[in-house]
Amino acid sequence: VIDIFDNLNALYFSIVKLECPLHELNDSYHRQFCETIDCVLKEYTKRLAQRFESGQGDIAKFCVVLCNIHQMRDELQSLYGTMGAERLDIDARKILEETQKYLKVERNTLITEMIESIKISIERSIRDIKEGLRSVKNYAKRDEYSDIANPVMEYFDGVFGILIKGTYEAVRKPLVRRIWKQTLKLLENIIILPSD
Repeated sequence: VIDIFDNLNALYFSIVKLECPLHELNDSYHRQFCETIDCVLKEYTKRLAQRFESGQGDIAKFCVVLCNIHQMRDELQSLYGTMGAERLDIDARKILEETQKYLKVERNTLITEMIESIKISIERSIRDIKEGLRSVKNYAKRDEYSDIANPVMEYFDGVFGILIKGTYEAVRKPLVRRIWKQTLKLLENIIILPSD
């Protein structure tokens, strides 16, 4: 990502050095440059998504892909500011705004795919809890209850350990929130709602 934006920044400063006196021509250069940015970032994002798909269930690989997309969004925002942000031609601005939206959608799609890929493991851990709850005969023994939750706690300890090491906080927060919502939904469907 850094190499891509180093090259894009260098290209932008080459355009600036042209010092084109014609405003229309200058706007045209900026539009073409924004179209180049759009193409480059979309292509790179597609390659990142393919990398994630080839390693489905590999949380560490997912962290790398997600952090790259997050970094592209940050770098794009920075480049947008360098280019003059609101002073840019309206068409050039729209291109960059659409690119930013595209990156956000791709990030959210990857998060959804990642959650789907770990859903089976979460579900399995929750089913183990359900079986453990069925086996507890004496409700007075509290230690048995804490042992019952171990499968899901151990699983999350491993997942969250990888997320903490492999992601930025800005990436991790929404991801953990979505994982937790999925877990609560599964808990409700597997343990709380069934009458058996």
